[in-house]
Amino acid sequence: LSLVAYQTPAFTFSATSYELPEDYRASRTLFHAEGGGVVLDLSSLKSVLVRGGWSGAWNYPFTAKNSAFVDLSGLETVVGGRTDTYSADDWVSLRTELGGRMTLGDLTLSRVSRVQIVDSSASIQGSSLTFQAPARLEVTDFGTLELTRGLSFNNTDESQISTHNGIVKFTGVGEKTLEVGGTDSGPAGFTSGNFGIGRLEVGAPGQPATLKLVDLVDNGNRGDGSEALYLYGVDTEGLVLHSGSKLVIGDLNVYVLHGGTMVHLNALLAGGDTISYGGGVIGRFGGPAVIAMNPDVPTLPVVDHVDITFDTPINPATFTTADVQITGPSGAIPVSSVSQIAGPDYRISFPGQSDHGYVTVRVGPNIQDITGLLTQMDQNGNGVYGEPGDVFEGRFLVDIRGPAVVSAVVMRDGGLVGVRF
Repeated sequence: LSLVAYQTPAFTFSATSYELPEDYRASRTLFHAEGGGVVLDLSSLKSVLVRGGWSGAWNYPFTAKNSAFVDLSGLETVVGGRTDTYSADDWVSLRTELGGRMTLGDLTLSRVSRVQIVDSSASIQGSSLTFQAPARLEVTDFGTLELTRGLSFNNTDESQISTHNGIVKFTGVGEKTLEVGGTDSGPAGFTSGNFGIGRLEVGAPGQPATLKLVDLVDNGNRGDGSEALYLYGVDTEGLVLHSGSKLVIGDLNVYVLHGGTMVHLNALLAGGDTISYGGGVIGRFGGPAVIAMNPDVPTLPVVDHVDITFDTPINPATFTTADVQITGPSGAIPVSSVSQIAGPDYRISFPGQSDHGYVTVRVGPNIQDITGLLTQMDQNGNGVYGEPGDVFEGRFLVDIRGPAVVSAVVMRDGGLVGVRF
């Protein structure tokens, strides 16, 4: 099947897979939509498998051109031409050009396959894209890739993930991640390539978003440290944070064209954890988190407080008894007070507990960092604050019973007795 649409088809495409046979010796347009208002709905398609063939470098494209729209939102896997035969040069291409638009879902591309956005009026929107080398991403001439969940790749060849002349946007609610893969050579180290991006945008006007940078894969550039991200700039800016949006950089170095000059983004933090940038926030993490509680082991009675430590200084005015829930073996335990010990260390006091059993302490999530830029906790570390998983929970045992012997045995020579607690 090859389908070329110059008007919206008057039928429903319902197939869930598309497959070409072994040694298919021809380039074939699989699906092509062209012209303003033309919509090709292929949302039922979940998998594409192409094996390739001898006697040429073949191409099997899905194309949206001249303002047409192709819906591949249900597509989960694209497996391109074989890499162990047929010269490994037979491509499955998902391509937009001249105002063409395409929608993808949570898609994994492998073998000889690629996503292509080839000019400034072309775009692709998707949920998440995962590239398994040698699959390629090619965003050129300021085309736009917009994702709502994440972009990841295991490629070690920088030319296979080419976004240095493109715009990559992350929008929508929820967790979003971007794999960082570049060699860290300082602000002046690169002007193109190196897994860099032309312009990174987080959020949209009136629609804030949060993006977390990750280095989950060694893309061949770690050396003695982590890999880095270069944002080379489109229209003098390499990074745009829309109002209320947040970029979580962790300990990864980011170099960005800002005001026409390449700067080390981390240096702008000046030893702190957060700064305002544009309309949004750059932070080492998404929000405060509790990193220690004492006690957190079996403890003799009477216990009338716990001490907790945050990973960053917080605004004390935002941490009150209303942010703490404590339960014991007999039910809820009232919180008497919350007080600062020093720096990020706080004491939570409550009536003395002497009944045997576990005491559970829950804290958050409506606690701000000291700057007020991070307005809630990010206990689960995904960069998105204020979620149910961002409430800290710890527990300890009030132990009034002590060790108990559960078994005893006379040793072989009869002179010793072994016991088990």
